[in-house]
Amino acid sequence: MIKKIALVLIILTVLVLNILRFAKLDTIPNGFHVDEVGSAVTVQCFTQRGCDAELRPWPLFGYMEYGQDKPPTYVYPAMLWGKVFGTTLSSLRGYSVFVLLIGILGLFFLARQLFGKACAAVVVLAATCSPWAWVVTRVALESNAAPVFAIWG
Repeated sequence: MIKKIALVLIILTVLVLNILRFAKLDTIPNGFHVDEVGSAVTVQCFTQRGCDAELRPWPLFGYMEYGQDKPPTYVYPAMLWGKVFGTTLSSLRGYSVFVLLIGILGLFFLARQLFGKACAAVVVLAATCSPWAWVVTRVALESNAAPVFAIWG
């Protein structure tokens, strides 16, 4: 009985915290972070014209002259996200949250396969409450996808 109550509390905590990740994405932090501008411009160009900011059609990397290379693993999925949800600040940060949630889901499957359901629930709770997971989803950066690919790999 206590295990079931603990599991329900873990599930509720994970759900509430992950829903809260989508709250106030446009105001906390306020405005575009300096590194988000490169991502936003590249994704907007791909979404609207099918080219990067230097007007090269469908390049492998979204390249900008000031050193902000955008990898295809970020640009092309973000372009699809932008087609559906737009390319506003909150939308691009929402994409970062979505990528992180895919990573947390991968951690659940990995931990469940290796150690069972109880351990998977604790792993998901730890990943949800982890401070790094909050910081990386408040800013739309391309580096968020790297841990997700490692988890699912």
